[in-house]
Amino acid sequence: MNSPVQSRAFVVDIKARPNRLSLGERKAIQARKIEELRKAVCAGGPVSLSEHAELLGLGRSTAWALLNRPYKNSGLTAGVIKRMLASPKLPQGTHAILIQYVEEKANGLYGHSRVHRRRFVAALSDSSDRKTSLNLYSASTLYEARE
Repeated sequence: MNSPVQSRAFVVDIKARPNRLSLGERKAIQARKIEELRKAVCAGGPVSLSEHAELLGLGRSTAWALLNRPYKNSGLTAGVIKRMLASPKLPQGTHAILIQYVEEKANGLYGHSRVHRRRFVAALSDSSDRKTSLNLYSASTLYEARE
């Protein structure tokens, strides 16, 4: 039997009412999104760690951590996300999943505090390179207005 977190209808509902989830459910959603990102990266075809690292625009140890370590707490950092988005070899499907992850984390879906989310958004937005800079102010303020 599917848990409520795995149900597609439940996922739609949590975006409308994220405050009704326990922290454990929020972290499970975050872990699933990172697993989705892992699968998208691995589906691209590279087989070696070096090839994955090059594809993601990350160092080998960071790529290994992303592909092998279970993220249970804070998830992906803004710095890692910025490096991945700046990679010209990042597949389009992986890029779309990464953008969804950023929006959901900035909107508080994964249970992070308001201070943590503000720092996350500021770190993503603070870039002199237009290609890697994201404007997430409106998404963050939209969530805070509902709290």
